[in-house]
Amino acid sequence: MDIFNNYPKKIYISRDVYCVQHDFIKNKKEHIDKLKKYRNLFNFFCVDTKKTTTKMTKKFLDNISKNKNHLMYCIFYKKKLIGQYGIKYSGKKRIFLDNALRFSALGGKKIFSIIEKKLLNLAVKNNFGYFVLITVNKKNLSAVNMHKRFKFKDARLICDVKDIVSYIKAKSKTPTDFFIKGLKIMNTFK
Repeated sequence: MDIFNNYPKKIYISRDVYCVQHDFIKNKKEHIDKLKKYRNLFNFFCVDTKKTTTKMTKKFLDNISKNKNHLMYCIFYKKKLIGQYGIKYSGKKRIFLDNALRFSALGGKKIFSIIEKKLLNLAVKNNFGYFVLITVNKKNLSAVNMHKRFKFKDARLICDVKDIVSYIKAKSKTPTDFFIKGLKIMNTFK
């Protein structure tokens, strides 16, 4: 099942900001290096806080490239790589927004909110009726506040998340630090 087949290779956010699928960027080594560095700097917000290596990071991105149900968008500001935002299908009509990580303050304070809105509208267009889920560390206040804007609610109220809860319990040292929020794709996001 290739539910992201109609998602664009490049998404324009503004005149200076755009997103490109990892498979189509020119400098994959730069993405690997920055992802490793910033994932390790902010690992305390991740479910699995284990430090990563260059080899592990490359393997992670290679696996995304091979998986038709997982996309990684690299975020650029004036042709400079400043972050990433992932989206993946996890079965049961569930789409995860994941791996949002900023490598630079360039692009403005609301860049992730704007990108999330674009991704949600792509889901409306291509995956109407699916559930969009997020897993967020409660201490990551910028992520918590961003998802409030889109009216995400406790995912357990709208779909089955037992497998996700089990994953968090298995991987996290502090599983109670995380919540799973969701919404059903029914309307365009403004």
